[in-house]
Amino acid sequence: MALSERDLRTVKIGGAVLGVILVGYLLFTFLSGGDEVALPPSGPPSGPLPSESLTPSPSIRPTAIFAGRDPFSPPAALASSSASLSPSVSGSVTVSVTVSTTGSPSPTQPGGGSSMVVGGRTIVILDIFMQGGERMVQVAVNGNVHNVGVGDAFGPGNDYMLQSISGSCATFLYGDEPFTLCVSVQK
Repeated sequence: MALSERDLRTVKIGGAVLGVILVGYLLFTFLSGGDEVALPPSGPPSGPLPSESLTPSPSIRPTAIFAGRDPFSPPAALASSSASLSPSVSGSVTVSVTVSTTGSPSPTQPGGGSSMVVGGRTIVILDIFMQGGERMVQVAVNGNVHNVGVGDAFGPGNDYMLQSISGSCATFLYGDEPFTLCVSVQK
Protein backbone atom coordinates (compact mmCIF):
# COMPACT_ATOMS: atom_id res chain seq x y z
CA MET A 1 0.00 0.00 0.00
CA ALA A 2 1.44 3.31 -1.02
CA LEU A 3 1.31 6.33 1.32
CA SER A 4 0.09 9.64 0.10
CA GLU A 5 2.35 12.66 0.33
CA ARG A 6 0.40 13.94 3.28
CA ASP A 7 0.69 10.65 5.22
CA LEU A 8 4.39 10.40 4.35
CA ARG A 9 5.03 13.91 5.69
CA THR A 10 3.17 13.06 8.96
CA VAL A 11 5.28 9.93 9.44
CA LYS A 12 8.51 11.90 8.86
CA ILE A 13 7.59 14.65 11.34
CA GLY A 14 6.41 12.12 13.92
CA GLY A 15 9.62 10.11 13.55
CA ALA A 16 11.76 13.24 13.96
CA VAL A 17 9.88 14.28 17.12
CA LEU A 18 10.15 10.75 18.55
CA GLY A 19 13.88 10.70 17.76
CA VAL A 20 14.46 14.02 19.54
CA ILE A 21 12.59 12.79 22.62
CA LEU A 22 14.59 9.52 22.66
CA VAL A 23 17.93 11.33 22.29
CA GLY A 24 16.99 13.79 25.05
CA TYR A 25 16.05 10.96 27.40
CA LEU A 26 19.29 9.06 26.74
CA LEU A 27 21.43 12.18 27.20
CA PHE A 28 19.67 13.08 30.44
CA THR A 29 20.00 9.54 31.79
CA PHE A 30 23.69 8.97 30.94
CA LEU A 31 25.02 12.49 31.50
CA SER A 32 23.26 13.23 34.76
CA GLY A 33 25.76 11.23 36.83
CA GLY A 34 23.70 8.14 37.36
CA ASP A 35 22.42 9.14 40.83
CA GLU A 36 19.32 7.25 41.73
CA VAL A 37 16.45 9.13 43.21
CA ALA A 38 14.85 7.35 46.14
CA LEU A 39 11.08 7.63 46.29
CA PRO A 40 9.48 7.96 49.73
CA PRO A 41 7.75 4.82 51.00
CA SER A 42 4.02 4.69 50.33
CA GLY A 43 2.83 3.75 53.80
CA PRO A 44 3.32 4.62 57.43
CA PRO A 45 6.96 4.75 58.46
CA SER A 46 8.34 1.63 60.05
CA GLY A 47 10.72 1.97 62.93
CA PRO A 48 11.42 4.98 65.13
CA LEU A 49 11.21 8.50 63.76
CA PRO A 50 14.08 10.93 64.19
CA SER A 51 13.85 12.72 67.54
CA GLU A 52 13.80 16.18 65.99
CA SER A 53 10.54 15.40 64.20
CA LEU A 54 8.83 14.63 67.52
CA THR A 55 9.75 17.90 69.20
CA PRO A 56 8.00 21.00 67.90
CA SER A 57 10.14 23.96 67.07
CA PRO A 58 9.94 26.69 69.74
CA SER A 59 9.65 29.37 67.09
CA ILE A 60 6.53 27.86 65.54
CA ARG A 61 3.48 27.73 67.76
CA PRO A 62 0.17 26.31 66.63
CA THR A 63 -2.60 28.87 66.62
CA ALA A 64 -6.24 27.90 66.74
CA ILE A 65 -8.30 29.94 64.35
CA PHE A 66 -11.98 29.96 65.21
CA ALA A 67 -14.45 32.27 63.56
CA GLY A 68 -17.99 31.93 64.79
CA ARG A 69 -19.86 30.80 67.87
CA ASP A 70 -20.64 27.38 69.29
CA PRO A 71 -24.38 27.00 68.63
CA PHE A 72 -24.75 24.89 71.79
CA SER A 73 -23.28 27.42 74.21
CA PRO A 74 -25.25 30.39 75.54
CA PRO A 75 -24.45 33.82 74.08
CA ALA A 76 -21.78 35.77 75.97
CA ALA A 77 -24.37 38.22 77.33
CA LEU A 78 -26.30 35.36 78.93
CA ALA A 79 -23.25 33.39 80.09
CA SER A 80 -21.82 36.06 82.39
CA SER A 81 -22.91 35.84 86.00
CA SER A 82 -23.33 39.61 86.33
CA ALA A 83 -25.79 39.88 83.46
CA SER A 84 -29.29 40.87 84.43
CA LEU A 85 -32.19 39.68 82.37
CA SER A 86 -35.42 41.56 82.11
CA PRO A 87 -38.12 40.28 79.80
CA SER A 88 -39.55 42.69 77.30
CA VAL A 89 -42.32 42.30 74.76
CA SER A 90 -42.79 44.35 71.64
CA GLY A 91 -45.31 43.97 68.89
CA SER A 92 -48.35 41.77 69.19
CA VAL A 93 -48.51 38.64 71.30
CA THR A 94 -50.97 35.80 70.87
CA VAL A 95 -51.72 33.83 74.00
CA SER A 96 -53.50 30.50 73.98
CA VAL A 97 -54.91 29.43 77.35
CA THR A 98 -56.46 26.12 78.26
CA VAL A 99 -58.59 26.29 81.38
CA SER A 100 -59.55 23.33 83.50
CA THR A 101 -63.03 22.97 84.99
CA THR A 102 -61.85 24.49 88.24
CA GLY A 103 -59.84 27.29 86.57
CA SER A 104 -60.67 30.81 85.51
CA PRO A 105 -62.02 31.95 82.15
CA SER A 106 -59.69 32.45 79.21
CA PRO A 107 -59.05 35.95 77.83
CA THR A 108 -61.61 35.42 75.04
CA GLN A 109 -64.44 34.56 77.44
CA PRO A 110 -66.46 36.94 79.58
CA GLY A 111 -64.77 37.54 82.92
CA GLY A 112 -66.03 37.84 86.46
CA GLY A 113 -66.75 34.12 86.87
CA SER A 114 -69.49 34.13 84.23
CA SER A 115 -67.75 31.63 81.93
CA MET A 116 -65.65 28.49 82.10
CA VAL A 117 -64.43 25.68 79.88
CA VAL A 118 -66.02 22.45 81.09
CA GLY A 119 -65.83 19.17 79.20
CA GLY A 120 -64.00 20.90 76.35
CA ARG A 121 -66.85 23.37 75.79
CA THR A 122 -67.17 27.03 76.75
CA ILE A 123 -70.06 27.56 79.16
CA VAL A 124 -71.25 31.16 79.69
CA ILE A 125 -74.05 32.19 82.06
CA LEU A 126 -75.94 35.06 80.44
CA ASP A 127 -78.88 35.80 82.72
CA ILE A 128 -81.01 34.61 85.62
CA PHE A 129 -84.68 35.50 85.20
CA MET A 130 -88.24 34.55 86.19
CA GLN A 131 -90.54 32.73 83.76
CA GLY A 132 -93.97 31.42 84.78
CA GLY A 133 -93.10 31.83 88.47
CA GLU A 134 -89.95 29.71 88.10
CA ARG A 135 -86.35 30.95 88.23
CA MET A 136 -84.56 30.19 84.96
CA VAL A 137 -81.01 30.49 83.72
CA GLN A 138 -80.00 31.55 80.26
CA VAL A 139 -76.73 29.74 79.47
CA ALA A 140 -74.67 29.40 76.27
CA VAL A 141 -72.68 26.26 75.39
CA ASN A 142 -70.14 27.04 72.66
CA GLY A 143 -72.39 29.91 71.54
CA ASN A 144 -75.70 27.93 71.53
CA VAL A 145 -78.12 29.57 73.99
CA HIS A 146 -80.38 27.48 76.27
CA ASN A 147 -83.05 28.61 78.76
CA VAL A 148 -83.11 26.01 81.56
CA GLY A 149 -84.74 25.48 84.94
CA VAL A 150 -83.41 23.57 87.96
CA GLY A 151 -83.02 19.86 87.07
CA ASP A 152 -83.04 20.48 83.30
CA ALA A 153 -80.31 18.90 81.13
CA PHE A 154 -78.91 20.88 78.22
CA GLY A 155 -76.03 21.13 75.78
CA PRO A 156 -74.84 18.64 73.15
CA GLY A 157 -75.84 15.18 74.32
CA ASN A 158 -77.51 16.73 77.40
CA ASP A 159 -74.12 16.54 79.16
CA TYR A 160 -74.86 19.49 81.46
CA MET A 161 -77.57 20.01 84.10
CA LEU A 162 -78.65 23.03 86.15
CA GLN A 163 -78.43 21.92 89.81
CA SER A 164 -79.37 25.08 91.73
CA ILE A 165 -79.75 28.87 91.58
CA SER A 166 -78.61 31.12 94.42
CA GLY A 167 -78.78 34.90 94.00
CA SER A 168 -76.91 35.80 90.81
CA CYS A 169 -75.05 32.46 90.66
CA ALA A 170 -76.02 29.03 89.38
CA THR A 171 -74.46 25.63 90.09
CA PHE A 172 -74.27 23.18 87.22
CA LEU A 173 -73.22 19.56 86.88
CA TYR A 174 -71.08 18.03 84.17
CA GLY A 175 -71.40 14.32 84.88
CA ASP A 176 -70.68 14.19 88.62
CA GLU A 177 -68.54 17.32 88.59
CA PRO A 178 -70.19 20.51 89.92
CA PHE A 179 -69.17 24.00 88.79
CA THR A 180 -70.60 27.43 89.58
CA LEU A 181 -71.03 30.44 87.30
CA CYS A 182 -72.24 33.90 88.30
CA VAL A 183 -73.87 36.56 86.14
CA SER A 184 -71.45 39.45 85.79
CA VAL A 185 -72.78 42.96 86.30
CA GLN A 186 -72.90 44.98 83.05
CA LYS A 187 -71.07 48.29 83.36
